[in-house]
Amino acid sequence: MTDYSRNKICGLLTASELDYFKRGARVEQTLAGNLCWIEGFEELPCGCVLHNVTTEQIDKFDRWLSQVEKRFANQGACAVRIYFASDIKEYKALLKSYGYHLSREKGLAMEIDKYEKALIASRTYPDLRWVEIDTQARLRDRQNLYLSADKGPDGHNMNGFRFADFEQLKMESGYMTSFLLYHSQVAVGTVSLSVHNEFARLKNLFVHPEFRRQGLARRMTLLILEEARAKRALYFGAYALEGSQGHDVYTYCGMKDLIFQTECLKYL
Repeated sequence: MTDYSRNKICGLLTASELDYFKRGARVEQTLAGNLCWIEGFEELPCGCVLHNVTTEQIDKFDRWLSQVEKRFANQGACAVRIYFASDIKEYKALLKSYGYHLSREKGLAMEIDKYEKALIASRTYPDLRWVEIDTQARLRDRQNLYLSADKGPDGHNMNGFRFADFEQLKMESGYMTSFLLYHSQVAVGTVSLSVHNEFARLKNLFVHPEFRRQGLARRMTLLILEEARAKRALYFGAYALEGSQGHDVYTYCGMKDLIFQTECLKYL
């Protein structure tokens, strides 16, 4: 991957992440980032997010943080959720003292045409059925799938029904297409795909707790990669928590670390 390709893919991945939070939301450029909130989804951590924050724009960090918390409280959010696009090493201790949980996310990507073997491998599992979520019955299957666990695809607490509604809103906004993986008529996994400007973004991969550690996350990643290729995307990317199983899955499927962001979360 050339430096030009790398910079281009990093820009597309960052833009896709911000676009996810913007779709169907009210957006305001404020507090050194982009505040995105969706009325009616305040009980979800994803319902109100301050994204793409750069510390270079912040003068006094503690005062800025107090302003952020006040704004989230005024929006009726259940949590303060901030994504930093720049290094926050000097502010980690302060954030932790305010009660924030910090996690580092890696942005991974690849050039699709260089991984034909991975795409062919995704066709070798005849025991599973892969379908697009395009009916009310399949939407209900995704709701029931999310109800199987107390943590969502992003690793945070969730209400399964409401998170499924949140994902449907993102689908209806035109941001993404979603899929289900069935085994013996039971939905065992789901994942979404966004394709814009030749860039395909994997979003919210989730496997039923009883079916984890059986290779289904790898299978779905390869299947969604094939969907991206069919849509003529040139690049494919995702975010994953540093050191997580998801990061291992994406690396296995051919993606490489390119950028990072730090997520800070505190429940109100």
